[in-house]
Amino acid sequence: MMKHLYKLLFTLLCTVIYSTTTAQQQIASVNTQYITNFNGFMASGFQPSPAAGELSSNTWSITGMSDGNLPFGGTMNTPNTDFTRGVNNGGAGTGGLYAFDINGDTTMGVQPVAADFTPGDFIFKIQNTTGVTVTSLYVSYELWINNDQDRSGLLNFSHSNDNLTYTPEASLSDTSDVLADTLFWQLNNKKILLSGLNIPNNGFYYLKWTGNDVAGAGSRDEFAIDDITVIANPLPITADFGIVTDTVCLGQQSCFADSSFSLLGNINSWTWSFGDGGTSAQQNPCYTYPSAGTYSVKLVVKDDLANKDSITYTMVVNPLPIAAFSATTECLGANTIFTDASSVNGMGNTIATWDWDFGDNSPHSNAQNPTHTYQATGIYAVTLCVGTNNNCTACATISVTVNPNPIAAFSYTSNGCASTIINFQDASQAGGNINIISRAWDFGDGNTSGQQNPSHTYLVSGTYTVSLIVVNAFGCSDTVSQLVPVGGVLPLAQIATADTCFGAAMMFIDQSTIAAGSIVAWQWDFGDGNSAITQNAQNTYANAGQYNVRLIVTSNVGCLDTAYQVVVVAPAVQANYTSSINGLTVNFTSNITGGVPAYTYDWDFGDGSPHSFLQNPSHIYNAPNPAYIACLIGYDSFGCSDTICIQVFPNSILSRTEEQVVFVSPNPSPGVFFVELKNAITSFQIRNIFGEVVYESKGLHSAGKFKIDILQQPIGIYFLTINSSNGDYQKTIKLIKEK
Repeated sequence: MMKHLYKLLFTLLCTVIYSTTTAQQQIASVNTQYITNFNGFMASGFQPSPAAGELSSNTWSITGMSDGNLPFGGTMNTPNTDFTRGVNNGGAGTGGLYAFDINGDTTMGVQPVAADFTPGDFIFKIQNTTGVTVTSLYVSYELWINNDQDRSGLLNFSHSNDNLTYTPEASLSDTSDVLADTLFWQLNNKKILLSGLNIPNNGFYYLKWTGNDVAGAGSRDEFAIDDITVIANPLPITADFGIVTDTVCLGQQSCFADSSFSLLGNINSWTWSFGDGGTSAQQNPCYTYPSAGTYSVKLVVKDDLANKDSITYTMVVNPLPIAAFSATTECLGANTIFTDASSVNGMGNTIATWDWDFGDNSPHSNAQNPTHTYQATGIYAVTLCVGTNNNCTACATISVTVNPNPIAAFSYTSNGCASTIINFQDASQAGGNINIISRAWDFGDGNTSGQQNPSHTYLVSGTYTVSLIVVNAFGCSDTVSQLVPVGGVLPLAQIATADTCFGAAMMFIDQSTIAAGSIVAWQWDFGDGNSAITQNAQNTYANAGQYNVRLIVTSNVGCLDTAYQVVVVAPAVQANYTSSINGLTVNFTSNITGGVPAYTYDWDFGDGSPHSFLQNPSHIYNAPNPAYIACLIGYDSFGCSDTICIQVFPNSILSRTEEQVVFVSPNPSPGVFFVELKNAITSFQIRNIFGEVVYESKGLHSAGKFKIDILQQPIGIYFLTINSSNGDYQKTIKLIKEK
């Protein structure tokens, strides 16, 4: 028998296994099904007030278990005993009572291992509380056999009104096969009508299942029972059906589930009349009504024993609403107004809910007549779904347009002073692929214009609010306003500066004047990308050349004037010279390049003597061999200069014929030099270009080679001075250290 799917099928008063009732199974009404199943049973014991997973011992007594017998009202819930074997799928190895899970349905069953249930009894006690004498009793149940072993077993059914004398019923008994033939549970549906009974009101009746071995050897097959159904004083056939939903909306299917019951026969005929002329002969039909209304649905059933019954229920089909609405076309930023025009006809239905989808992924609205502000222009598919008080729904969709606004903007050119023409330039954008169709200028002094780019002259100084309103072809508008200052006297911008040499900062002096008021702002553009906003400024140009300098000055009332000046940055001068030594006389030869010829010269010989201004002078030093720093300053015709200083050694051995007695290699060098001597020396020194000794050796060096290391010194020119062993000469050699 199928488990109960519809609440309207039966009035079920059976004791469910998870209740805590202490009473036995009671039958309160005649011709009514009472079904006992084992949903929630976990084979965790029995007691008069059962806990979760237990059964009521006021309803059940059990004998034949090796752990003892359970009388009515007793308690057997010790863990891991015959009465608490728990949930199992079948094929258990330990004898006792189980909650067998058969295809997701819980049953009560037994594994008759060893002395358990061989023989043994399940006794189910029921009580008549109908108020009348029960003379007949319909009994059915599901018998499940797991024939997985090679020993045959039986489960006999009998019944009694006193729990002493039992009447067996062979049709409700069964015996399993000897040889194992399956590894899954097999179902046998059992049913019988017990007649000639005399069960008084509040009297009891007992149903008993007895198990025992029959034949074969080895382990035993398992038995389980479920869905024990009893009906007091039953009719031979009862028509009944359930409606999945007895109130539907027009267009929805109405599905009907037959729950008719034949005691001993099989129902083989179903005749449905849906109340609108429609019929069906299916057992469980579905039907779609073509119009709304209230219908009487009738079912007539017959069984193969010629029994017949009928029943009628009411079916309501509610009308669908008609969704409709209107919306305004707006410009971006304005509220779009939605007006509901939905309706529903007949049967007391009313529109109860509204669900607006504005088509822009914004939250829905449940108002009847909402407003909505879109964040972008476009055409939106707006959907309204309305629902009635009976939950019938309908939807409607229309397109709503949100037009773009223009963007009002303008600029103007003005010197900021009164009585001069100010030119206004419209810079508005229409918004979309359309045109601006009108412009309205308000100059803030009572004058207006409808031109695109008007001109206007203010006669009185002051600050005016100028407004522009533009309207595009969609009729959408935008407004922009600017403050336009109109001042008084123009300033006179002037620049004072002087040309400069490359590398030197050029000074810029503001010499601007104004007859009335004051100058409050300066803006310099030096022509090389650099700028300044101070009154007086300076700039160092990165390259020589000619530059256009601009100065804009602003008065305290906003009047402007501009001055321009061309400045020259002269190219750099590069000074250099060479010298030759003849005893104490040094001859200097200048070499000046760059700048703007002609050149002038300023020589400082480094010995305190007067300067020379010759191009190539000669100079006699008073003392031999000290290192003098001779400097040349070269000037070009623009006044730019450069200076070079070189160390000189008058009366040096470099001028003697003995200069070949010392050889230095390599020269230039990264810092390690090799000196080859033809004669022995007593000492040598190394000086930098400033005459500072950076290395010195006073030990005797024999003729031959030795190494000089100035790796730690910076790149530059150094001077090696050699002293002979007998003191008759010195020699100075220039050392060049490179990378």
